[in-house]
Amino acid sequence: MKARLELGDVFAIPLDGSRAGIGQVVATYGQGAFYFAIFDLLVHPDAAEASIDEALTADLLFLAPSLDSRLPVPYLTVIGSRPVRPGLPLPAHREVDADNLVQVVDFSGRRRRPATDDEARRLQNRRFVAPLRLARALRATAGMEPWQEGYAELVPDEALSSDRLFGPDPEAGVLPAASPWSPRTPAPVGRAPQMLVSRAITPRSPRPAPSRRPTTGPFPVAPTTGALRAVPTRPTAAVPAGVPAGARATAPPTPVTAPTAVVAPAQADDGRSEVSVGAGPAASDAVAVPQVSGA
Repeated sequence: MKARLELGDVFAIPLDGSRAGIGQVVATYGQGAFYFAIFDLLVHPDAAEASIDEALTADLLFLAPSLDSRLPVPYLTVIGSRPVRPGLPLPAHREVDADNLVQVVDFSGRRRRPATDDEARRLQNRRFVAPLRLARALRATAGMEPWQEGYAELVPDEALSSDRLFGPDPEAGVLPAASPWSPRTPAPVGRAPQMLVSRAITPRSPRPAPSRRPTTGPFPVAPTTGALRAVPTRPTAAVPAGVPAGARATAPPTPVTAPTAVVAPAQADDGRSEVSVGAGPAASDAVAVPQVSGA
């Protein structure tokens, strides 16, 4: 029993107990990838092997590359082998070279040329899909689950096929000895990501340097509102001789002079005398208390 898929292998895709689809390995890419073709025919699972020739002459339903080549492949059952039908619309793809130019590359990765703007917009990047995705797309075609927009990428476009853009390939379906874009070969250093235009990428202009605060010279002072209150600082007493180093010196307390009240007579509107108290200029000022006459 072989361990890997080979070119020309025919497989069945069971959908349920009464229906199965049929597909084939129709082309190779690099040293470990294959193109899976799914044909527009559903048969009973028990009759799949007897229906191989009928299925391979049916219309092509899906075509996509995949890296799942080691047997057993999930969701696929190999049932035989047949020569690949000529004239299948094997897709061309879009790639970007080391000079940041979009290239049209055939299905095998051997032939390439610069892409036009229209080709760069319409062609797809090479995306490898799992057999499960092909099986689900086939189930959606059979009405067994909802159709998703991403399944449209699996439908072949004859106008963008390799034969249409490059001409027939005399080595179609033959495994190349060494492909520069093999999935197992590292990409060239400096290869740019995939682009949507075929002309060179315009480098971005450098961003302006952010403004920074000055480190020398006068600094801006934030405006203040209201009056500022001066905070008195406590004077530091001198350390007398003989005090060991590190000893803490304390300043003598500053004497505080309490303000004295000055009592001055005032004449009220009703003829009586009132006493008004205010701050005096010195502690030695006398306090005068007026004589209040009787009524």
